[in-house]
Amino acid sequence: MTNLDQPVTCRELREELKAFATKEDLKAFATKEDLKAFATKEDLKAFATKEDLKAFATKEDLKAFATRDDLLAMRDELRTHFNVVAESFKSDLANLYDWTRTNVDGLSVRVGAIETGHGGRLLSLETRVTSLELKQPQKKASRRRSGK
Repeated sequence: MTNLDQPVTCRELREELKAFATKEDLKAFATKEDLKAFATKEDLKAFATKEDLKAFATKEDLKAFATRDDLLAMRDELRTHFNVVAESFKSDLANLYDWTRTNVDGLSVRVGAIETGHGGRLLSLETRVTSLELKQPQKKASRRRSGK
């Protein structure tokens, strides 16, 4: 049947109808009685209706929120920022360590120089006092010791 405007013979019609399902073919599918064993309208009333679901968010409403890709991009951005901050912190801490080490070493050298300098001065003063004590007569030195 290529030309739909021409009349059809019975033979041609039978050939065309063979492509459609017969009653025998349809017996393999469920009937109304078979479907009654499944959920009825009463059973389905326990589930939400379209009206019930209108109170919840729609796909359009959810577009205002971040997607998984948005969250992954934000995570990557935060990770990069944290790495930069951590590197800066390490650098600042290394600088602080170097500064502290320099000051402590410098302080150690200065304290050592002061101790060496004072030690020499102290030795010099002790020598002068001893020399003065030896030059004085014994009586005056003994009076001083006895408190007279």
